[in-house]
Amino acid sequence: MKISHALIILVCAAFLAAFLFYPLIYSLRAAFISGGDISFEPFGLLLQDPEFYHLLFNSINLAFLSTFLACLLALPLAVVMERVSLPRKKIFHIILLFPLILPPFVGAIGIRKLFARFGPINLSLMHSDIISEPINWLTESGLSGIAIVEALHLYPIVYLNLRASLRAADPALDEAAISVGAGKLRRFFRITVPMLAPGFFSGAVLAWIWAFTDLGTPLVFDYQQLLPARLFQIADEIHSNPLGFCIVIMMLLVIAAMLLLSKAAVGIELYRPLANSGRPAQQASLSPLLQGVVILLLSAASLIVILPHAAVILTSLADKWFITVIPEELGLEAYVSVVSHPLTASSIRNSLFLSSASAVLDFILGICLAWLITRRRRKWTGWLDAAAMAPLAVPGIIISFGYLGGFSNTSLDPRLSPFPLLIIGYAVRRLPFMVRSAAAGFQQASPQLEEAAYSVGASAVMTARRVTFPIMKAHLLTGAILCFCFAMLEVSESLILAVQEHHYPMTKAMYSLLSRPDGESTASALGVIGMLVLAAGMLAAARLTAKKEKMEP
Repeated sequence: MKISHALIILVCAAFLAAFLFYPLIYSLRAAFISGGDISFEPFGLLLQDPEFYHLLFNSINLAFLSTFLACLLALPLAVVMERVSLPRKKIFHIILLFPLILPPFVGAIGIRKLFARFGPINLSLMHSDIISEPINWLTESGLSGIAIVEALHLYPIVYLNLRASLRAADPALDEAAISVGAGKLRRFFRITVPMLAPGFFSGAVLAWIWAFTDLGTPLVFDYQQLLPARLFQIADEIHSNPLGFCIVIMMLLVIAAMLLLSKAAVGIELYRPLANSGRPAQQASLSPLLQGVVILLLSAASLIVILPHAAVILTSLADKWFITVIPEELGLEAYVSVVSHPLTASSIRNSLFLSSASAVLDFILGICLAWLITRRRRKWTGWLDAAAMAPLAVPGIIISFGYLGGFSNTSLDPRLSPFPLLIIGYAVRRLPFMVRSAAAGFQQASPQLEEAAYSVGASAVMTARRVTFPIMKAHLLTGAILCFCFAMLEVSESLILAVQEHHYPMTKAMYSLLSRPDGESTASALGVIGMLVLAAGMLAAARLTAKKEKMEP
């Protein structure tokens, strides 16, 4: 092995060990070791606390409810969009992916305004004489309100996985069932559903983990009876109260159990795919009446999907909106406040800097890891690939809690400056996106072209600059753009690691503004700015991908 190869392996492994696995190991150590001796007393106290079981039940219940609602919305949409011929289908597909550009933390701000006790929804129902007194949607519904907001954000994960599974399904199996007289329902449940299972479980388990560990949305709704909210409350007691680390370990155990259950479910013999004939499935043609009904239902689903976006935008534009169905006055005062207010102006600069720096770090590490995984295939590269993908299963709140304890009293102590750990934390969470994008680029660039360059005397640097990188440029830029965009509105690390106002990223500034009398519209305007950044980034990534596909023969 050349020295340069060994150095790249060492740097990548050291980074993952220090900033992904060390915080987890530190949390495990802090939960069970006290004064240098192994102690199960803190864990025993946690297991004897009735409040813990209440928080655990609520968190699991929220995760299942959010995932169920997300799947309930995603399954029919995926089947219709993939197997039914409809006009303007591409427009519906774009609208259905809108939640990807608005984290539920931001959408919850608008939903909270709409469903307030004397908000537009209650006032409309009262003016229509449907109800006589306002309904406490956000307090009486409890977890239900949070679950609805999270489901509207998470369903695209399940939707995209289901569409991919439907596209990959072999139509020959369905045709064989038709030849022996199987009806539509029988074919759907005996053929389509088993083939959808791998994609369904992959998307559903990611949605479940996200909802189980979500911190921002419950905080916006001021719902504290969840494990992530409890961790946020005791973050300041991290050195005097080991119960926080015990909660982290319990959350990791629950997540590991869900991943194992998902893997076991996908591994059932019934769900193993057969060889695909390569033919796309035919799309069903509907009668004009039935087509109109489907389009009407898709339009209704689209309106529900964009409701959080519309609510946030309307809240940001409302200069005066008090106990009325629609704003009394519209204006740009909130956006002027965003630019002029010291807290919001500095938070935008901080987020731009932190997201850019983390994207650069992801860019470098992603290329190195992808190169090792695709170009230096060894027995250990499988482990390296798994380690690079591990952040998908380790929530940000758990990583940031480990950072808070593991790097205290060091040069990376977030109490001195959270920027180094925020950059690293953002990069760790988004690293899988960059690794997968770069790996796809390396697979696109044939090694034979590199070998031809070497054969005429080109150095490794020149070969990479003149041969490899031009071919994989679109993949690299797409990965970097996505890393930057998703880091802009990262919630968990921002809320836990940033303590002082001049260090606040955008999401922490939004949370701080919500507690101020006039801060709701300014927080919404800040959220709209973040939404526009995400939309622009995803549009740029989509155009790069489309341009790359056109260039391919």
